[in-house]
Amino acid sequence: MHEEYAEEVLRLAVKTAPRRSLTSLKRICLHVASQHVAALDMTALLELPTSIIKDLLPHLNINDLNRLQPALNGKGISTYSAWIAILREIKGAHCVVDLHTEEESKQETVDTLFQLIFYGFKCRGIAKQFSNVNITSLLLVMAKYVKHFYLRPSIFLQSFTNEQRPLLTILEKSVRCVYVKHHIDVAKRESRYALYVLHRILDHGEAKDLIIYDQDPVILAWILHARGSRHANHQRHIKSMHGEKASCISHHTNPTATGGEASASLDPETTVEDEGSLITPCKRGKFDFVSGEQEERMPKSPIDPELLCQTFTPSAGAWTKSCPQGQIHSLQIRECGRNSLGVLIPFLPTWLCLRSLTLQSCSIFSELDVLTLARSLKQLSDTSSSSLTDLTVGVLPHAALMETLLAACSNLRSLSVEIHPVAENLGLQQTKVVDSTVLSGAVLELPLEKLSVKEPQVLTNLHSIISVVKNSPNLTSLYISGIRLSTASSHCELLSSVSESSHHLRRLNLEDINLSDCLPAILSLLRNCILEGNKRVVVQGLPTS
Repeated sequence: MHEEYAEEVLRLAVKTAPRRSLTSLKRICLHVASQHVAALDMTALLELPTSIIKDLLPHLNINDLNRLQPALNGKGISTYSAWIAILREIKGAHCVVDLHTEEESKQETVDTLFQLIFYGFKCRGIAKQFSNVNITSLLLVMAKYVKHFYLRPSIFLQSFTNEQRPLLTILEKSVRCVYVKHHIDVAKRESRYALYVLHRILDHGEAKDLIIYDQDPVILAWILHARGSRHANHQRHIKSMHGEKASCISHHTNPTATGGEASASLDPETTVEDEGSLITPCKRGKFDFVSGEQEERMPKSPIDPELLCQTFTPSAGAWTKSCPQGQIHSLQIRECGRNSLGVLIPFLPTWLCLRSLTLQSCSIFSELDVLTLARSLKQLSDTSSSSLTDLTVGVLPHAALMETLLAACSNLRSLSVEIHPVAENLGLQQTKVVDSTVLSGAVLELPLEKLSVKEPQVLTNLHSIISVVKNSPNLTSLYISGIRLSTASSHCELLSSVSESSHHLRRLNLEDINLSDCLPAILSLLRNCILEGNKRVVVQGLPTS
Protein backbone atom coordinates (compact mmCIF):
# COMPACT_ATOMS: atom_id res chain seq x y z
CA MET A 1 0.00 0.00 0.00
CA HIS A 2 2.72 2.50 0.99
CA GLU A 3 5.05 1.29 -1.77
CA GLU A 4 2.43 2.19 -4.39
CA TYR A 5 1.95 5.59 -2.75
CA ALA A 6 5.72 6.24 -2.84
CA GLU A 7 5.95 5.35 -6.53
CA GLU A 8 3.05 7.68 -7.33
CA VAL A 9 4.61 10.56 -5.37
CA LEU A 10 7.96 10.11 -7.10
CA ARG A 11 6.31 10.06 -10.54
CA LEU A 12 4.35 13.17 -9.68
CA ALA A 13 7.52 14.91 -8.43
CA VAL A 14 9.31 14.22 -11.71
CA LYS A 15 6.42 15.68 -13.72
CA THR A 16 5.99 18.81 -11.63
CA ALA A 17 9.62 19.55 -10.67
CA PRO A 18 10.77 22.93 -12.04
CA ARG A 19 13.78 22.88 -14.35
CA ARG A 20 16.78 24.15 -12.39
CA SER A 21 20.23 24.23 -13.95
CA LEU A 22 23.14 23.47 -11.64
CA THR A 23 25.29 26.44 -12.58
CA SER A 24 28.30 25.75 -10.41
CA LEU A 25 30.53 22.80 -9.61
CA LYS A 26 29.78 23.26 -5.90
CA ARG A 27 26.02 22.93 -6.44
CA ILE A 28 26.52 19.84 -8.57
CA CYS A 29 28.70 18.23 -5.90
CA LEU A 30 26.25 19.06 -3.10
CA HIS A 31 23.33 17.65 -5.08
CA VAL A 32 25.13 14.40 -5.94
CA ALA A 33 26.50 14.00 -2.40
CA SER A 34 23.04 14.42 -0.89
CA GLN A 35 21.76 11.58 -3.07
CA HIS A 36 24.49 9.18 -1.94
CA VAL A 37 25.19 10.08 1.69
CA ALA A 38 24.68 6.47 2.78
CA ALA A 39 27.58 5.40 0.52
CA LEU A 40 29.97 8.09 1.73
CA ASP A 41 32.62 7.43 4.35
CA MET A 42 31.40 9.06 7.58
CA THR A 43 34.90 9.99 8.77
CA ALA A 44 35.78 11.63 5.46
CA LEU A 45 32.50 13.51 5.41
CA LEU A 46 33.06 14.92 8.89
CA GLU A 47 36.55 16.06 7.94
CA LEU A 48 35.12 18.45 5.35
CA PRO A 49 35.23 22.16 6.23
CA THR A 50 32.35 23.20 8.50
CA SER A 51 31.08 25.67 5.87
CA ILE A 52 30.76 22.86 3.29
CA ILE A 53 28.91 20.62 5.77
CA LYS A 54 26.47 23.41 6.60
CA ASP A 55 25.84 23.97 2.88
CA LEU A 56 25.11 20.24 2.50
CA LEU A 57 22.61 19.97 5.37
CA PRO A 58 19.60 21.60 3.59
CA HIS A 59 19.95 19.04 0.77
CA LEU A 60 19.67 15.99 3.06
CA ASN A 61 16.50 14.01 3.63
CA ILE A 62 15.23 13.25 7.12
CA ASN A 63 16.79 9.77 7.21
CA ASP A 64 20.33 10.96 6.41
CA LEU A 65 20.00 14.02 8.65
CA ASN A 66 18.93 11.89 11.61
CA ARG A 67 21.86 9.49 11.04
CA LEU A 68 24.42 12.31 10.85
CA GLN A 69 23.09 14.45 13.71
CA PRO A 70 24.98 12.81 16.63
CA ALA A 71 28.33 13.06 14.82
CA LEU A 72 27.63 16.63 13.71
CA ASN A 73 26.67 17.65 17.24
CA GLY A 74 29.91 16.12 18.46
CA LYS A 75 31.74 18.41 16.08
CA GLY A 76 29.78 21.43 17.35
CA ILE A 77 27.51 21.71 14.30
CA SER A 78 23.79 22.23 14.96
CA THR A 79 21.20 20.71 12.63
CA TYR A 80 18.50 23.16 13.74
CA SER A 81 18.38 25.07 10.44
CA ALA A 82 18.16 21.81 8.45
CA TRP A 83 15.15 20.57 10.44
CA ILE A 84 13.44 23.93 10.05
CA ALA A 85 14.16 23.83 6.31
CA ILE A 86 12.42 20.44 5.99
CA LEU A 87 9.47 21.68 8.05
CA ARG A 88 9.04 24.75 5.85
CA GLU A 89 9.45 22.67 2.72
CA ILE A 90 6.47 20.49 3.62
CA LYS A 91 4.35 23.17 5.33
CA GLY A 92 5.18 26.11 3.10
CA ALA A 93 7.85 28.77 3.23
CA HIS A 94 5.56 31.23 5.03
CA CYS A 95 4.49 28.95 7.87
CA VAL A 96 5.03 30.35 11.36
CA VAL A 97 7.66 28.29 13.20
CA ASP A 98 7.90 28.90 16.94
CA LEU A 99 10.63 26.38 17.71
CA HIS A 100 13.81 27.45 19.46
CA THR A 101 15.97 24.36 19.97
CA GLU A 102 17.38 21.61 17.80
CA GLU A 103 15.41 18.89 19.59
CA GLU A 104 12.13 20.84 19.35
CA SER A 105 12.55 21.38 15.63
CA LYS A 106 13.50 17.73 15.06
CA GLN A 107 10.52 16.46 17.05
CA GLU A 108 8.05 18.69 15.22
CA THR A 109 9.51 17.73 11.83
CA VAL A 110 9.44 13.99 12.56
CA ASP A 111 5.89 14.08 13.98
CA THR A 112 4.57 16.11 11.05
CA LEU A 113 6.36 14.23 8.31
CA PHE A 114 5.44 10.80 9.69
CA GLN A 115 1.72 11.63 9.61
CA LEU A 116 1.93 13.02 6.07
CA ILE A 117 3.79 10.02 4.68
CA PHE A 118 1.89 7.33 6.58
CA TYR A 119 -1.54 8.69 5.62
CA GLY A 120 -0.52 9.13 1.99
CA PHE A 121 -0.52 12.90 1.56
CA LYS A 122 1.04 14.21 -1.64
CA CYS A 123 2.49 17.44 -0.28
CA ARG A 124 5.38 19.35 -1.75
CA GLY A 125 8.74 18.22 -0.43
CA ILE A 126 7.51 14.71 0.43
CA ALA A 127 9.20 12.97 -2.53
CA LYS A 128 12.64 14.18 -1.47
CA GLN A 129 12.37 12.27 1.81
CA PHE A 130 12.27 8.82 0.22
CA SER A 131 13.97 9.48 -3.10
CA ASN A 132 16.94 7.28 -2.12
CA VAL A 133 15.46 5.11 0.64
CA ASN A 134 12.70 2.50 0.86
CA ILE A 135 9.51 4.08 2.26
CA THR A 136 8.93 1.23 4.72
CA SER A 137 12.47 1.59 6.05
CA LEU A 138 11.95 5.36 6.36
CA LEU A 139 8.71 4.92 8.33
CA LEU A 140 10.40 2.44 10.67
CA VAL A 141 13.25 4.88 11.37
CA MET A 142 10.91 7.83 11.97
CA ALA A 143 8.55 5.79 14.16
CA LYS A 144 11.29 5.44 16.80
CA TYR A 145 11.15 9.21 17.36
CA VAL A 146 7.41 9.88 16.93
CA LYS A 147 5.90 11.11 20.20
CA HIS A 148 2.62 12.57 18.92
CA PHE A 149 0.36 10.34 16.83
CA TYR A 150 -2.65 11.79 14.99
CA LEU A 151 -5.42 9.24 14.54
CA ARG A 152 -7.72 9.77 11.56
CA PRO A 153 -9.99 7.41 9.60
CA SER A 154 -7.88 6.18 6.67
CA ILE A 155 -7.46 3.11 4.52
CA PHE A 156 -3.76 3.19 5.41
CA LEU A 157 -4.61 2.12 8.99
CA GLN A 158 -5.34 -1.34 7.60
CA SER A 159 -1.61 -1.74 6.93
CA PHE A 160 -1.04 -1.94 10.70
CA THR A 161 -2.77 -5.33 10.66
CA ASN A 162 -0.51 -6.83 7.98
CA GLU A 163 2.63 -5.47 6.27
CA GLN A 164 3.13 -2.54 8.67
CA ARG A 165 2.59 -4.51 11.89
CA PRO A 166 6.27 -3.96 12.95
CA LEU A 167 5.64 -0.22 12.55
CA LEU A 168 2.75 -0.35 15.02
CA THR A 169 4.93 -2.26 17.48
CA ILE A 170 7.49 0.55 17.39
CA LEU A 171 4.82 3.24 17.77
CA GLU A 172 3.47 1.48 20.86
CA LYS A 173 6.86 2.11 22.49
CA SER A 174 7.55 5.63 21.20
CA VAL A 175 4.22 7.50 21.15
CA ARG A 176 3.41 9.51 24.28
CA CYS A 177 0.35 11.47 23.13
CA VAL A 178 -2.56 10.52 20.85
CA TYR A 179 -4.65 13.11 19.01
CA VAL A 180 -8.16 12.18 17.86
CA LYS A 181 -8.91 15.20 15.68
CA HIS A 182 -11.31 13.63 13.18
CA HIS A 183 -14.67 11.98 13.70
CA ILE A 184 -14.58 8.20 14.04
CA ASP A 185 -17.95 6.57 13.44
CA VAL A 186 -17.78 3.42 15.56
CA ALA A 187 -20.86 2.08 13.75
CA LYS A 188 -18.92 1.76 10.48
CA ARG A 189 -17.03 -1.45 9.84
CA GLU A 190 -13.93 0.34 8.55
CA SER A 191 -13.63 2.24 11.84
CA ARG A 192 -12.49 -0.92 13.60
CA TYR A 193 -8.98 -0.34 12.24
CA ALA A 194 -8.83 3.09 13.89
CA LEU A 195 -10.21 1.66 17.13
CA TYR A 196 -7.69 -1.17 17.03
CA VAL A 197 -4.77 1.26 16.61
CA LEU A 198 -6.15 3.49 19.38
CA HIS A 199 -6.44 0.48 21.70
CA ARG A 200 -2.94 -0.78 20.91
CA ILE A 201 -1.24 2.59 21.49
CA LEU A 202 -3.21 3.52 24.62
CA ASP A 203 -3.46 0.12 26.30
CA HIS A 204 -0.53 -1.92 24.99
CA GLY A 205 1.74 1.07 24.46
CA GLU A 206 3.33 3.84 26.48
CA ALA A 207 1.01 6.72 25.57
CA LYS A 208 -0.34 8.52 28.65
CA ASP A 209 -1.83 11.65 27.08
CA LEU A 210 -5.05 11.81 25.04
CA ILE A 211 -6.41 14.83 23.16
CA ILE A 212 -9.90 14.58 21.63
CA TYR A 213 -11.54 17.09 19.31
CA ASP A 214 -14.55 14.99 18.29
CA GLN A 215 -17.85 16.12 19.86
CA ASP A 216 -19.34 12.64 19.48
CA PRO A 217 -19.56 11.17 23.02
CA VAL A 218 -19.62 7.59 21.71
CA ILE A 219 -15.88 7.49 20.93
CA LEU A 220 -15.16 8.99 24.36
CA ALA A 221 -17.36 6.34 25.98
CA TRP A 222 -15.52 3.63 24.05
CA ILE A 223 -12.13 4.90 25.23
CA LEU A 224 -13.18 5.28 28.86
CA HIS A 225 -15.07 2.00 29.12
CA ALA A 226 -14.04 0.03 32.24
CA ARG A 227 -11.39 2.54 33.30
CA GLY A 228 -11.05 3.22 37.01
CA SER A 229 -10.80 1.05 40.10
CA ARG A 230 -14.58 0.97 40.50
CA HIS A 231 -14.93 -0.90 37.23
CA ALA A 232 -12.08 -3.29 38.07
CA ASN A 233 -13.67 -4.13 41.40
CA HIS A 234 -17.02 -4.54 39.69
CA GLN A 235 -15.58 -6.95 37.15
CA ARG A 236 -13.85 -8.97 39.88
CA HIS A 237 -17.17 -9.23 41.70
CA ILE A 238 -19.02 -10.41 38.59
CA LYS A 239 -16.34 -12.96 37.72
CA SER A 240 -16.46 -14.40 41.22
CA MET A 241 -20.22 -14.87 40.90
CA HIS A 242 -20.57 -15.97 37.29
CA GLY A 243 -17.14 -17.26 36.29
CA GLU A 244 -14.64 -16.06 33.71
CA LYS A 245 -17.24 -15.89 30.93
CA ALA A 246 -19.15 -13.10 32.64
CA SER A 247 -18.79 -9.67 31.12
CA CYS A 248 -18.63 -6.30 32.74
CA ILE A 249 -21.75 -4.25 32.07
CA SER A 250 -21.05 -0.69 31.06
CA HIS A 251 -21.73 2.02 33.65
CA HIS A 252 -21.98 4.92 31.22
CA THR A 253 -24.72 7.44 31.62
CA ASN A 254 -26.95 8.61 28.85
CA PRO A 255 -24.91 10.89 26.56
CA THR A 256 -27.93 13.12 26.17
CA ALA A 257 -28.41 13.51 29.89
CA THR A 258 -27.77 16.78 31.64
CA GLY A 259 -24.93 17.23 34.05
CA GLY A 260 -27.33 16.82 36.97
CA GLU A 261 -28.68 13.54 35.64
CA ALA A 262 -25.16 12.27 35.09
CA SER A 263 -24.27 13.08 38.68
CA ALA A 264 -27.36 11.36 40.00
CA SER A 265 -26.33 8.15 38.29
CA LEU A 266 -23.17 7.85 40.38
CA ASP A 267 -23.07 4.90 42.74
CA PRO A 268 -22.80 6.26 46.32
CA GLU A 269 -20.21 3.59 47.04
CA THR A 270 -17.86 4.59 44.23
CA THR A 271 -15.49 6.61 46.39
CA VAL A 272 -12.32 4.61 47.04
CA GLU A 273 -11.35 4.79 50.71
CA ASP A 274 -8.79 2.01 51.01
CA GLU A 275 -5.79 2.20 48.70
CA GLY A 276 -5.13 -1.46 49.28
CA SER A 277 -8.47 -2.36 47.68
CA LEU A 278 -7.39 -1.06 44.28
CA ILE A 279 -6.56 -3.40 41.43
CA THR A 280 -3.51 -2.34 39.42
CA PRO A 281 -3.34 -2.58 36.54
CA CYS A 282 -7.00 -2.69 35.62
CA LYS A 283 -8.10 -4.89 32.77
CA ARG A 284 -10.74 -3.93 30.27
CA GLY A 285 -14.02 -5.71 30.80
CA LYS A 286 -15.83 -7.20 27.84
CA PHE A 287 -18.95 -5.48 26.54
CA ASP A 288 -22.16 -7.32 27.25
CA PHE A 289 -25.64 -7.00 25.88
CA VAL A 290 -28.30 -5.72 28.19
CA SER A 291 -31.95 -5.32 27.43
CA GLY A 292 -34.77 -2.93 27.96
CA GLU A 293 -34.33 0.43 29.62
CA GLN A 294 -30.65 -0.10 30.56
CA GLU A 295 -29.66 -0.64 26.93
CA GLU A 296 -31.47 2.52 25.84
CA ARG A 297 -29.72 4.58 28.52
CA MET A 298 -26.18 3.51 27.65
CA PRO A 299 -24.03 4.80 24.77
CA LYS A 300 -23.53 2.01 22.26
CA SER A 301 -20.03 0.51 22.42
CA PRO A 302 -20.21 -2.18 19.74
CA ILE A 303 -16.58 -3.24 19.52
CA ASP A 304 -14.69 -4.93 22.36
CA PRO A 305 -10.98 -3.97 22.33
CA GLU A 306 -10.01 -7.53 23.22
CA LEU A 307 -12.05 -8.79 20.29
CA LEU A 308 -10.13 -6.41 18.02
CA CYS A 309 -6.85 -7.85 19.27
CA GLN A 310 -8.10 -11.38 18.70
CA THR A 311 -9.11 -10.42 15.15
CA PHE A 312 -6.00 -8.54 14.06
CA THR A 313 -3.22 -10.21 16.05
CA PRO A 314 -1.41 -13.14 14.37
CA SER A 315 -1.69 -15.33 17.48
CA ALA A 316 -5.44 -14.79 17.70
CA GLY A 317 -6.12 -18.51 17.52
CA ALA A 318 -4.34 -19.07 20.82
CA TRP A 319 -5.52 -15.88 22.51
CA THR A 320 -6.14 -16.59 26.21
CA LYS A 321 -5.00 -13.54 28.16
CA SER A 322 -6.81 -10.27 28.75
CA CYS A 323 -5.51 -7.06 27.24
CA PRO A 324 -3.84 -4.67 29.68
CA GLN A 325 -5.40 -1.29 30.31
CA GLY A 326 -3.08 1.63 29.89
CA GLN A 327 -3.24 4.56 32.27
CA ILE A 328 -4.32 7.90 30.86
CA HIS A 329 -2.60 10.61 32.89
CA SER A 330 -3.71 13.59 30.82
CA LEU A 331 -7.05 14.07 29.05
CA GLN A 332 -7.96 17.04 26.89
CA ILE A 333 -11.40 17.38 25.34
CA ARG A 334 -11.10 20.38 23.05
CA GLU A 335 -14.78 20.50 22.04
CA CYS A 336 -16.51 19.31 25.19
CA GLY A 337 -20.28 19.52 24.90
CA ARG A 338 -22.89 18.50 27.44
CA ASN A 339 -23.08 14.99 26.03
CA SER A 340 -19.33 14.42 26.38
CA LEU A 341 -19.43 15.86 29.88
CA GLY A 342 -22.23 13.44 30.78
CA VAL A 343 -20.06 10.52 29.64
CA LEU A 344 -16.94 11.74 31.45
CA ILE A 345 -18.33 12.69 34.87
CA PRO A 346 -19.09 9.16 36.17
CA PHE A 347 -15.49 8.08 35.59
CA LEU A 348 -13.81 10.95 37.46
CA PRO A 349 -14.35 9.86 41.09
CA THR A 350 -12.20 6.71 40.60
CA TRP A 351 -9.79 7.94 37.90
CA LEU A 352 -6.91 7.92 40.35
CA CYS A 353 -4.09 8.13 37.78
CA LEU A 354 -5.51 11.26 36.09
CA ARG A 355 -3.07 14.13 36.58
CA SER A 356 -4.26 16.74 34.11
CA LEU A 357 -7.77 17.47 32.79
CA THR A 358 -8.72 20.02 30.12
CA LEU A 359 -12.35 20.65 29.18
CA GLN A 360 -12.77 23.29 26.49
CA SER A 361 -16.24 24.03 25.16
CA CYS A 362 -17.28 25.95 22.07
CA SER A 363 -20.17 27.33 24.11
CA ILE A 364 -20.56 28.43 27.72
CA PHE A 365 -21.04 25.64 30.25
CA SER A 366 -24.23 25.90 32.26
CA GLU A 367 -23.87 26.49 35.99
CA LEU A 368 -25.55 23.14 36.68
CA ASP A 369 -22.99 21.31 34.50
CA VAL A 370 -20.08 22.98 36.29
CA LEU A 371 -21.50 22.19 39.73
CA THR A 372 -22.02 18.57 38.71
CA LEU A 373 -18.44 18.43 37.46
CA ALA A 374 -17.24 19.96 40.73
CA ARG A 375 -19.05 17.34 42.83
CA SER A 376 -17.47 14.56 40.80
CA LEU A 377 -14.02 16.14 41.09
CA LYS A 378 -14.50 16.52 44.85
CA GLN A 379 -15.13 12.78 45.17
CA LEU A 380 -11.85 12.24 43.34
CA SER A 381 -10.02 14.85 45.42
CA ASP A 382 -11.25 13.31 48.67
CA THR A 383 -9.51 10.06 47.73
CA SER A 384 -6.02 9.91 49.18
CA SER A 385 -4.67 8.31 45.97
CA SER A 386 -5.90 11.10 43.68
CA SER A 387 -3.26 12.44 41.26
CA LEU A 388 -5.14 15.37 39.70
CA THR A 389 -3.09 18.57 40.02
CA ASP A 390 -3.78 20.41 36.75
CA LEU A 391 -7.23 21.60 35.65
CA THR A 392 -8.31 23.72 32.67
CA VAL A 393 -11.96 24.59 32.11
CA GLY A 394 -13.61 26.90 29.63
CA VAL A 395 -15.98 28.50 29.24
CA LEU A 396 -17.47 29.31 32.68
CA PRO A 397 -20.60 31.50 32.98
CA HIS A 398 -19.24 33.51 35.94
CA ALA A 399 -16.07 33.86 38.01
CA ALA A 400 -17.50 32.47 41.25
CA LEU A 401 -17.42 28.99 39.73
CA MET A 402 -13.63 29.24 39.71
CA GLU A 403 -13.79 29.25 43.51
CA THR A 404 -16.18 26.31 43.37
CA LEU A 405 -13.73 24.25 41.33
CA LEU A 406 -10.84 25.12 43.64
CA ALA A 407 -12.89 24.18 46.68
CA ALA A 408 -13.71 20.86 45.03
CA CYS A 409 -10.09 20.16 44.00
CA SER A 410 -8.12 21.33 46.99
CA ASN A 411 -4.91 19.67 45.72
CA LEU A 412 -4.65 21.57 42.44
CA ARG A 413 -1.29 23.05 41.57
CA SER A 414 -2.42 24.67 38.32
CA LEU A 415 -5.79 26.14 37.30
CA SER A 416 -6.67 27.77 34.00
CA VAL A 417 -10.16 29.10 33.32
CA GLU A 418 -11.86 31.14 30.64
CA ILE A 419 -14.88 33.12 31.77
CA HIS A 420 -17.59 34.65 29.58
CA PRO A 421 -20.07 36.28 31.98
CA VAL A 422 -23.62 36.00 30.68
CA ALA A 423 -26.00 38.92 31.02
CA GLU A 424 -28.05 37.54 33.91
CA ASN A 425 -24.90 36.97 36.01
CA LEU A 426 -23.20 40.33 35.54
CA GLY A 427 -24.81 41.87 38.59
CA LEU A 428 -24.62 38.77 40.74
CA GLN A 429 -20.99 37.72 40.58
CA GLN A 430 -19.87 39.48 43.73
CA THR A 431 -22.60 37.89 45.86
CA LYS A 432 -22.68 34.52 44.12
CA VAL A 433 -22.75 31.74 46.69
CA VAL A 434 -20.47 28.78 46.04
CA ASP A 435 -22.27 25.42 46.21
CA SER A 436 -22.24 24.37 49.86
CA THR A 437 -22.10 20.64 49.09
CA VAL A 438 -18.85 21.25 47.27
CA LEU A 439 -17.35 23.56 49.88
CA SER A 440 -17.84 21.08 52.71
CA GLY A 441 -14.44 20.49 54.27
CA ALA A 442 -12.69 23.05 52.02
CA VAL A 443 -9.31 24.36 53.14
CA LEU A 444 -8.61 28.05 53.48
CA GLU A 445 -5.09 27.95 52.08
CA LEU A 446 -4.67 26.52 48.58
CA PRO A 447 -1.49 24.88 47.22
CA LEU A 448 -2.09 26.56 43.85
CA GLU A 449 1.11 27.54 42.03
CA LYS A 450 -0.15 28.59 38.59
CA LEU A 451 -3.31 30.56 37.87
CA SER A 452 -4.61 31.73 34.49
CA VAL A 453 -7.85 33.69 34.08
CA LYS A 454 -9.15 34.95 30.73
CA GLU A 455 -12.18 37.17 30.22
CA PRO A 456 -13.36 38.71 26.92
CA GLN A 457 -13.34 42.41 27.90
CA VAL A 458 -16.81 42.13 29.43
CA LEU A 459 -17.73 44.34 32.38
CA THR A 460 -17.08 42.32 35.54
CA ASN A 461 -15.58 42.57 39.03
CA LEU A 462 -12.50 41.26 40.81
CA HIS A 463 -14.07 39.65 43.88
CA SER A 464 -13.47 35.99 42.97
CA ILE A 465 -9.99 36.52 41.51
CA ILE A 466 -8.83 38.49 44.53
CA SER A 467 -10.25 35.82 46.85
CA VAL A 468 -8.30 33.09 45.03
CA VAL A 469 -5.06 35.14 45.01
CA LYS A 470 -5.30 35.86 48.74
CA ASN A 471 -5.77 32.17 49.50
CA SER A 472 -2.90 31.04 47.24
CA PRO A 473 0.34 32.15 48.91
CA ASN A 474 2.40 29.68 46.83
CA LEU A 475 1.59 31.25 43.47
CA THR A 476 4.62 31.33 41.17
CA SER A 477 2.86 32.16 37.90
CA LEU A 478 -0.12 34.45 37.34
CA TYR A 479 -1.79 35.27 34.02
CA ILE A 480 -4.84 37.55 33.86
CA SER A 481 -6.35 38.80 30.62
CA GLY A 482 -9.27 40.92 29.49
CA ILE A 483 -10.80 42.01 32.81
CA ARG A 484 -12.80 45.17 32.38
CA LEU A 485 -14.07 47.16 35.38
CA SER A 486 -16.63 49.91 35.79
CA THR A 487 -15.33 53.50 35.76
CA ALA A 488 -15.67 53.68 39.54
CA SER A 489 -13.40 50.67 40.09
CA SER A 490 -9.66 50.10 39.72
CA HIS A 491 -7.25 47.19 39.34
CA CYS A 492 -5.18 48.57 42.23
CA GLU A 493 -6.94 46.21 44.66
CA LEU A 494 -5.89 43.21 42.59
CA LEU A 495 -2.28 44.40 42.33
CA SER A 496 -2.17 45.09 46.05
CA SER A 497 -3.49 41.60 46.79
CA VAL A 498 -0.83 40.07 44.58
CA SER A 499 1.85 42.20 46.24
CA GLU A 500 0.73 41.23 49.76
CA SER A 501 -0.01 37.53 49.20
CA SER A 502 2.17 36.23 46.36
CA HIS A 503 5.72 36.61 47.62
CA HIS A 504 6.89 33.57 45.61
CA LEU A 505 5.62 34.94 42.29
CA ARG A 506 8.12 34.42 39.45
CA ARG A 507 6.03 35.13 36.35
CA LEU A 508 3.37 37.80 35.93
CA ASN A 509 1.37 38.52 32.78
CA LEU A 510 -1.36 41.17 32.82
CA GLU A 511 -2.84 41.47 29.33
CA ASP A 512 -5.58 43.69 27.84
CA ILE A 513 -6.13 45.40 31.19
CA ASN A 514 -6.35 49.14 31.80
CA LEU A 515 -3.66 49.94 34.40
CA SER A 516 -3.45 53.67 33.69
CA ASP A 517 -4.16 54.58 37.33
CA CYS A 518 -2.14 51.77 38.94
CA LEU A 519 1.50 52.89 38.68
CA PRO A 520 2.10 53.11 42.47
CA ALA A 521 0.57 49.64 42.97
CA ILE A 522 2.75 48.24 40.15
CA LEU A 523 5.91 49.66 41.70
CA SER A 524 4.95 48.23 45.09
CA LEU A 525 4.36 44.81 43.50
CA LEU A 526 7.76 44.86 41.80
CA ARG A 527 9.43 45.65 45.12
CA ASN A 528 7.66 42.86 47.03
CA CYS A 529 7.78 40.03 44.47
CA ILE A 530 10.96 38.33 43.23
CA LEU A 531 10.06 38.20 39.54
CA GLU A 532 12.62 36.50 37.32
CA GLY A 533 13.86 39.26 35.01
CA ASN A 534 12.11 41.37 32.39
CA LYS A 535 11.16 38.37 30.22
CA ARG A 536 9.03 37.02 33.08
CA VAL A 537 6.95 40.21 33.37
CA VAL A 538 4.43 41.27 30.76
CA VAL A 539 2.28 44.27 31.65
CA GLN A 540 0.00 45.95 29.12
CA GLY A 541 -1.96 49.06 29.84
CA LEU A 542 0.63 51.19 31.66
CA PRO A 543 0.24 54.97 31.46
CA THR A 544 2.10 56.47 28.54
CA SER A 545 3.36 59.53 30.39
